[in-house]
Amino acid sequence: MELRAIVGAGVVASAAVLLTLALRARRRDRAAVGMILAAALLLRLFTASDPFLHDWDERYHALVAKHLATDPLRPTLYADPVLPYDPHDWLANHVWLHKEPGALWATAACIRLLGAHELVVRIPGVLLSTLAVGLTFAIGRTVAGSRAGLVAAALHAMNGLLIELAAGRVPTDQVDSVFVAVAEFGVWVALATRRQPWWAAGPAVGVVAGAAALTKSVVSTFAVGLASLLAMDGTRRGLARAATLLVTGILATAAVYGPWHAYVDRAFPQEAAWERQYNLEHLGSAVEGHDGPWWYHLGRIPRYFGELAPLSLLWFLSRLPRGERRIERAFVAAWWFVPYAFFSAVATRMPGYAMVAAPAIFVMIGCHWVALRDRLRGAPGPGRWLAGAACVLLLALPARYGVERVKPLDSPPWDRAEARAMERLGDRLAGPPTVVFRAERPIELMFHADLIAYPQFPSLEEVALAVDRGYRVVVLDHGDAPAWLREDPRVTLLEP
Repeated sequence: MELRAIVGAGVVASAAVLLTLALRARRRDRAAVGMILAAALLLRLFTASDPFLHDWDERYHALVAKHLATDPLRPTLYADPVLPYDPHDWLANHVWLHKEPGALWATAACIRLLGAHELVVRIPGVLLSTLAVGLTFAIGRTVAGSRAGLVAAALHAMNGLLIELAAGRVPTDQVDSVFVAVAEFGVWVALATRRQPWWAAGPAVGVVAGAAALTKSVVSTFAVGLASLLAMDGTRRGLARAATLLVTGILATAAVYGPWHAYVDRAFPQEAAWERQYNLEHLGSAVEGHDGPWWYHLGRIPRYFGELAPLSLLWFLSRLPRGERRIERAFVAAWWFVPYAFFSAVATRMPGYAMVAAPAIFVMIGCHWVALRDRLRGAPGPGRWLAGAACVLLLALPARYGVERVKPLDSPPWDRAEARAMERLGDRLAGPPTVVFRAERPIELMFHADLIAYPQFPSLEEVALAVDRGYRVVVLDHGDAPAWLREDPRVTLLEP
C-alpha cells in the first residue's frame, strides 16, 4: 500500500474518532469544538496535499495570485504577453479580472511569505474553511443550543464538497471556499449584533459582506438582509430599525466593494467592461455549458448533505410558525432560501454556487437531529427505533460522501515529479527573459518558473516578435519540431 493511502486511512480514522468523541462530550463544548476543528483541519490538509495544480480552476487562480504577490493592484495571467491575445479570453489573456481579488490576495500573501508551491496556494481555503466550522457551531448554538451546534459543526467538518473546494479539486476552489467562510462570518456578525444599536450593527455586517463580495459575489449582501430580519419585532420601531440596518449595511458593503471596481474601471476599462457584461450573461444564459434544470441545486442536496437532508429541511421549515427562538429559526431559513432561490433562477449553474448556504443546512439538520434524539427518550416501540435509525443516518450518510471525496485510498501519490521538472527547467533557463513554446502545461509552467509559456509551436513572425522584444526563444522539442525551427539560429530547442 502506498504511503499516502496509509496516511489517508489514518486521517479518516482519526477524524472519525475525534468527531465521535466530540458528539459524545457532555457539557464540554470547548473541548468538543476543538476536536471537531482538529478533524476538519486533518481532512482538509490531507485532501489539499495533492502534488499538482488542478485543471479547473486552481491553476489559473494560482498563477494570477503569484503575479499579485509582486503587484497587488495588477491581476494578470500572462504577466507580459509576448504574443497578441484576446482580452476577453480568461484562459489566455493579460489583465485578469475573471474573479474578484479577495481570495487571490490572500493566496498572494501566502506565496509572498512561503513561495510558489501547490500547498501554499491552498492555505487560505484550508484555514478559513476550518475556521468556518467553528462559526457554524456558534450560530447553531445561538439558534438551537449547544448540541445542535455541535452536530452542525461536525456535518460542516466532514462535508465532501467543502473539503474539495478548500483542496482545490473542484471549481472554483479557493474562491468559493474563502467566499463561503467570509460570507458565514457576515451571518455570524448579523446574529451577534442583533441587540446592538443600528449604527453599529448595520455597518459591521456591511463591512464583512463587502469583504465577502470582494472574494466572489455581491450575493453576500444577503447577510445585511438577515440582520434586518432579526431587527423586526412587529412594531414600527422594529421596522424602522430594520430599514436603517438595511440601508447602512448596504452603504458599508458598497464602501468596501466599490473602490476596487472604481479602480479597475479606470485602470483597465476594456477588461472591466467585458467582465461586467460577461457576469451579467450568467443570469440569463448558461455560460460555458454550465446549465441544468431550475431544480439543479435542490436536486443536489441529498448528494452533498445526505439522502435524509431534505426531510430535515422540511421538518425545520414546518416548525417556523411556532416554538421558541422563532425569529432565529426564520433567520436560518432565510439564510438557506435566499441563495438557493437566487442561484436556481440564474441560468448558469455550478455545484459550488449555492454552498454559501451550506452552513444553514447543517444547522437545520442539527436541529432535527436533536429533536430526534429527544424523541428517543420517550417514544415507545417502533417510533424509538425509527428515530434512532434516522439519527444514525443523518450523520452516517454525509460521512460516507465525505470519505468518497477525500479519497483516502485513491488519492495520487505524493510525487511532485512533474512540478519539480518545471522548477528545474526554470532554473535552467534563469537569466534573460525567456518565452517557451510547445509547453504541455503552460499555466503550471509559468507558476513554477519565471518565464512566459505557450502550448503551440511559434510561427516565423512570432519568433521575430519575441526576439524584437528582447526574449530568448525556447522550443520544447517532443520530436515533432518542424525543420525550419531546428535550423533557425534564434531558437533554442530543448528536450522536455
